[in-house]
Amino acid sequence: MKLELHQYQIKAAQELTNRYIDYQNSLNKPKTDAEGTIPIILTLASITGSGKTAMLAKTVNNIFDHYDKVKPIIFWLGYSKVIVEQTLNKLSDVNGYKSLILTAEVKSFVDINSRDIEEINIPLIYVDTVQKFNARSEKDRRIYKIEEDKESYSKWNLIISRKTRERIKRPLVIVYDEGHHLSNQQVDKILELNPQGIILASGTPVYSEKLKNYVDSLKELSYKLETHVSTQEVVSKQMVKHTVALGGYNSPMEIMLNEILQDLKKLEKLTQSHHNLKRPKVIYVCKTNVLEVDHFEKDNIEVPFEQRKAPPIMIWTHNF
Repeated sequence: MKLELHQYQIKAAQELTNRYIDYQNSLNKPKTDAEGTIPIILTLASITGSGKTAMLAKTVNNIFDHYDKVKPIIFWLGYSKVIVEQTLNKLSDVNGYKSLILTAEVKSFVDINSRDIEEINIPLIYVDTVQKFNARSEKDRRIYKIEEDKESYSKWNLIISRKTRERIKRPLVIVYDEGHHLSNQQVDKILELNPQGIILASGTPVYSEKLKNYVDSLKELSYKLETHVSTQEVVSKQMVKHTVALGGYNSPMEIMLNEILQDLKKLEKLTQSHHNLKRPKVIYVCKTNVLEVDHFEKDNIEVPFEQRKAPPIMIWTHNF
């Protein structure tokens, strides 16, 4: 079943797409200090809870549709391992955001290979954390190493080249959720790839020094770069709430969740007779990359997703 987007999400995605396409068709592009072309740097400014991932997925699909023959490669980056794993799962799930990008193959950086890249008409989305390539020494990251039994080039160099079987270079677009984390060092590494565009999403857009210089160069040529989503529109669709009540629970996760859901049912009954009240929601706030039973021990990120023990993951397997 295809995920239905709100009108403000469709509008934001189309605005980002139009600005990306306009820049690719322009002959007036600013240069870096090394005489390379500065990619278009677009920002989706929207509050947390507005559905930024859905808007980004729709934007990516619009960009795929723009290219008739040579389909782009998308580097979808995130800062947190847990969030990246959730994004990878949602983009791969036909009941999630996969319905917005049906023709694309969604993989992690580990799966980068020349066979996929050489397929000219298959859109590719590689999802992973910036930590996979963000290192002062390339010896510290697998993405820079050649797997001699599989490839003649490192995964990083495969993306730099990104040649199809017809020897055509595929377009590359960087998508960075929570883009305010993008550092100067990460900008340098990303520009090594010579992308056609960088799309950042953040509730609080902030640019690193280097990125701000490039953004200023683009703005000097009158390029419009920021897409702002109205908070009022988000609230009107009940994506975020008018009122938040904070409750503290000092219990194991299973007991806490059961108590929260019991409280929610009571609230729902109380509001049923008041037609002008919105349906109440609850938010579970917890730690991320640590064990539920021991907050001083980190979760093992190497095991399959369904075997992970971090609270944000375990909540989905809890028997309510």
